[in-house]
Amino acid sequence: MIGSLLCVALPFFSTPHRFANQLQLDALQWLVEDCLALGGKEVNARTITYHPLILNMTAIHTTSITMTQALYSIHTLPDANTLVATLYDKCTRVLAAHGSTRSKAALNDLAGLDNTIRESMQFSTSSHSPLRRKL
Repeated sequence: MIGSLLCVALPFFSTPHRFANQLQLDALQWLVEDCLALGGKEVNARTITYHPLILNMTAIHTTSITMTQALYSIHTLPDANTLVATLYDKCTRVLAAHGSTRSKAALNDLAGLDNTIRESMQFSTSSHSPLRRKL
């Protein structure tokens, strides 16, 4: 799978861009700077394409597992319907308050959803070391 993604993304990193002379403040720029700091041996289009793809694949799967576990945990509760309705109402209100735009500010207003996911992660059995609360 990484190989097919690499074939798609590699041309993007191999050709000069119109912003090539400007410093970009993003993860790709940080990756290039880190490669240069290590002596420049790793500064090539293939390496710069490969590392973000691996990070993205890891992030996507971790997020999927966390959300699946959270949904499973919620629906095993005796009052699952009430909790789902409350979370849905909260998400609907926050989204309406932010003009139906998904943003960091809207996400910050979803404290109840965040707490529910964190509680689920504390008791997750899908990992070898579930999050435990320190008292």
